[in-house]
Amino acid sequence: MPKANKIASNPAPGTLHRSLRLRTSDNYIVDIDVPRISQDTFFSIPELQHPLADYLTRNDLRAAICVSHAWNTIWVPYLYEKLFFREYQQTRSYPKMHSYGHHVKSLELLSIEWNNLAFLLNFTTSLHSLFLHCTKLSTLQLQELAEIAPQLRVLHITLRQYPPKPLECQMTPVSAFKHLEDFYWNVLTDVRIDDILFVLKSCSQLQSLALTISTLVEELNEAKVEEIDGIKSSSLIADVVPKLVKVDDDGWASTSLRTLSWGSAMLGPRQSYDSKQPHPCIHRLFQHTPNLKKVKVSGKNNIGAQDWDCMFENQVSIQEIELDLRVSVTEGGSPVGNSGFLNAVSKSCPNLKRFIAKHMPFTTDKAFAEVMRVKHGLQKVNVKYTEFGDLALHQLAHLPPTLTSAGTSHSLVELDVEGCLQITNHSAIEILENCPLLRSLNLLGTRAGTIELFKGCKPWPCAKALERLHMDIQPPDYQRWRRSVGSKQADMPPLKPYAPEDQDLIRERLCSFTSLLGLELKGEAMTFDILEDYSFAPKLRKVILCAPYKSNDYRMKQEMRIMTLERGRALFPNWILSSKDNYIYSRPTSVFTAIVSRDTFVF
Repeated sequence: MPKANKIASNPAPGTLHRSLRLRTSDNYIVDIDVPRISQDTFFSIPELQHPLADYLTRNDLRAAICVSHAWNTIWVPYLYEKLFFREYQQTRSYPKMHSYGHHVKSLELLSIEWNNLAFLLNFTTSLHSLFLHCTKLSTLQLQELAEIAPQLRVLHITLRQYPPKPLECQMTPVSAFKHLEDFYWNVLTDVRIDDILFVLKSCSQLQSLALTISTLVEELNEAKVEEIDGIKSSSLIADVVPKLVKVDDDGWASTSLRTLSWGSAMLGPRQSYDSKQPHPCIHRLFQHTPNLKKVKVSGKNNIGAQDWDCMFENQVSIQEIELDLRVSVTEGGSPVGNSGFLNAVSKSCPNLKRFIAKHMPFTTDKAFAEVMRVKHGLQKVNVKYTEFGDLALHQLAHLPPTLTSAGTSHSLVELDVEGCLQITNHSAIEILENCPLLRSLNLLGTRAGTIELFKGCKPWPCAKALERLHMDIQPPDYQRWRRSVGSKQADMPPLKPYAPEDQDLIRERLCSFTSLLGLELKGEAMTFDILEDYSFAPKLRKVILCAPYKSNDYRMKQEMRIMTLERGRALFPNWILSSKDNYIYSRPTSVFTAIVSRDTFVF
């Protein structure tokens, strides 16, 4: 960097020295006669290479390696750092592995046969992440994989066999990956709890485990064990697959596991059935994972109330819980509610920071309210399309303040209640008035958003912090009409845009959000005149506006699209604009999107 001095340095006697000196304010003289470095040397600095490589596309890297021999040396490792192959790409792409395979760190393969996989692995000696999609893999091949690439730290496997036999591809060979940190196993068949525990016990550095399986069982069904690829002799089976392991629950320390994801996994029949006790598989799994920080359960399951209690009992380290259940059944096949999960969370997990519960049937606002009442440090709440309502949101808005980086304040940072029909203006106002750190708010599909939300003179402390806002602008009678739609098929009411004085109230409130990066406005009373100037948020990078109109005529649609684009060009010069027609609640709607660049991602 140029140096600024009060007095320019004099050249030594007998030497020639030219220096360009620029005079600045306060009589400072800047000496810019400093050594210059070449581009090759500049780009060879690792601290500059890595951030710059994150912004370059693969086409950019391909162009860069053709500039010079020096640039080829600099950028080739980044071009081949992550590779993706489909089965049909092998003829023209595989030969490059001879020269560039040692640069590959992450390899993603789709529908690759074993012999091609083995070929690639022989040349990717620096590989640390392997993703196998729709792959056919046997237990012995998985053992060979562990011998070829024992250094793997990330391993994601999705098997193509359907339905595979339980012994065709066992999980146990994964225990040979001693450096494994992230393991994903998607095999739609029965999996023994002992196989999972054996991997947890053997892979001492494992941080994340994700399972998408059919059924978690204590032992495999005898008929399934004795039939694999037509082999029925038990002596021949022993030659094809390893012996089934049995893990002792005593004598080994708890695992390093921090994240556990469980997708569409049913609990198998109990060997000793006792409905008053948690399922043995649940008990054994969570007995050895006391340091979890995140638990995610999704899809179909038959987890009972006592099983939920066992999961979260004494799990003081858990900070994030995510549940996405569309179907919930018992072992007998009867639908049940998910309040057992909410009750278990209420009783445990005192350090919970992020709570995500989407598409949960048969729950109640009261059960959600109990969770909100006892969790004082919540920072993120996402409860899309649930029974989460005014009672729960009231509890969330009035949680006691906690110590944050900004001092003592309400800790909520993100709130997503999209599709929660029990939420009204009353509880939404409480959130806006009591959560000064709120940076993301989604009220779409709720009964909040009428003029009552925007009235009042009390300021919204979160206005200076909010970065993402999704909101409906609804007519005054929307709450009554929305209730009727929820119970019966109701006729669409005529459009009733707000009067100019009401639009001024809405505009004043919206313009108070000066830190917005992304804005989405919809609703029955939404018009493109609600906001006529978006300069109030100088950091704004993405805007989505959805305004309904009366006629469903094709000509009207074309005119609305043209008018919307013309209005957009005036409001957002030099932005990337698009417009289309859509239907929201059976109402023809003009949808307008404006983004600063194609790389914009704020939603």
